[in-house]
Amino acid sequence: MNQQITKNKTHLIIKIPLRAKRFNPYSEMYSGDGYTGDMDNIIGLIIPDKQCSEPKMGFANYIDMDYKGKEDQHGEIFYYYDGNKKDFIKLCGDLKIDFFEYPKCAYCGGCIYGVFTCGKKGNKCSICELKKTKKNK
Repeated sequence: MNQQITKNKTHLIIKIPLRAKRFNPYSEMYSGDGYTGDMDNIIGLIIPDKQCSEPKMGFANYIDMDYKGKEDQHGEIFYYYDGNKKDFIKLCGDLKIDFFEYPKCAYCGGCIYGVFTCGKKGNKCSICELKKTKKNK
């Protein structure tokens, strides 16, 4: 990643490219050129937090998964936004950066990563589903 890190008297300044090149190592083995196009490099993430009224929010890098025929994934948040959800969504729109909001478990209030089920109250995380399964045994 081509990034520049500098500072002035009061700020650390990190420049991160908004676009990155896709790379397919399998294509490179056959053609000698593995670059297959451009992609967004940054995504805004909104992660529900059952300990706080506001979710965790911030910016993360996209991870190129095109070479596996999958949707791009994202890494961990590298910059946390200190504000409310409405303002963060507006900021993403103003910056023309996509955002993804994880679903929230209707039972425990936690973040749902990956697969989940639907219960009578709504989305149910795997931990709450396991608790239900253990109760029924």
